[in-house]
This record gives sequence, C-alpha cells and structure tokens, in this order.
Amino acid sequence: QTVTDPSVYVRLPLVDEPDTALLVWTTTPWTLLANMAAAVGVDITYARVADPRIDGKDLILARERVEPLLGEGVEIIEELSGGDLIGRRYMPPFGFVESGEVGHTVRAGDFVSTEEGTGIVHLAPYGEDDMMVARRDGLPVDQMIDSTGHVVDTADGFAGMWFKDADERIVADMRARGILFHSELYEH
Repeated sequence: QTVTDPSVYVRLPLVDEPDTALLVWTTTPWTLLANMAAAVGVDITYARVADPRIDGKDLILARERVEPLLGEGVEIIEELSGGDLIGRRYMPPFGFVESGEVGHTVRAGDFVSTEEGTGIVHLAPYGEDDMMVARRDGLPVDQMIDSTGHVVDTADGFAGMWFKDADERIVADMRARGILFHSELYEH
C-alpha cells in the first residue's frame, strides 16, 4: 500500500555560524516539534554550498545529494567529512525541547544514507534509530505527542491537534519563519 506524506527540507542554522544551515529532510513534519539532534554518517562527504534561495546563506548536505536536490552546476564552497560536523550545535526548528549539553547538536548515525533526503537525519524520540542515539549520547527526550496521538499542551500554537493534522500548520509555520527550504508530497 502506498502512503503519501509531506516531505520537507528544513534549514537548521549553526549556532556559531548562523549564515550556514544544516539541510535536513523528513517525511514526518510532526516529529520536528520534538527535534533533539541531527545525525550524519561519519564516513559520508558533506558539502557547503550557497543557498540558491537566500543570498549570503550557505547549506550543508551530503555531497552526493547536491546535484539531485539543487541541480547541476552548484559550486561546492567546502567539503567536510561527517566527522567534521559531529558536535556542532544548531538552532532547532522549534523551541519546545530543552537542549541541555548535548541536545540540538550533530551526532553520528550509522543508519544515515545518501539514497534519498539530504544525508542529514533529524532525530526525535519516535524511531528506533533515534532512540538508540539518544541513549548512547544522553540526548534530551521530550515527547510532544501524548498517548492519544495529540500534540501536548506545551507546544504553543499546535497544542491539542491530532499529530497528522499538525503537519500542515508546522510546514506553514516553518515557511513563515524562513527555515523551510522545500516542501512536496512523497509516496512510499
């Protein structure tokens, strides 16, 4: 059975370099409310490129994903290894999760691939890989969806919404704040 979900590419600016953002991809926008970290593959080569949509800003994504996502002829400003990115702190898409010492940082994930997406995986406490990294690295785990499938009261602007109904509002909110790079429908 084919399921259609919103597929979003989101800019997460680096704290110490706010003009450079990690470009992350997810087909579950509702999980961005509980973002706790971003994972990269240690052995993957990443590229810093000029953001084609915002002058003076750069994006970081897997080198192999630059052409499929941004087209041909995009200039690579710098190449980095996944290891170079580990520990870098970024600004989360939403401020609902306390970061502590290690939250909202780039972590290593052996499950990260360059087959689709950007080669940078957003982590939230809903997936097996995400929770493995959270336990290993001591990440903050804040559930933003209650046991009935509704967004918790602390998520201002989204509280009480059925989690899948929140997707559209989450995408609109990120677009309004300029951190949404691209949104489309994704069949899988």
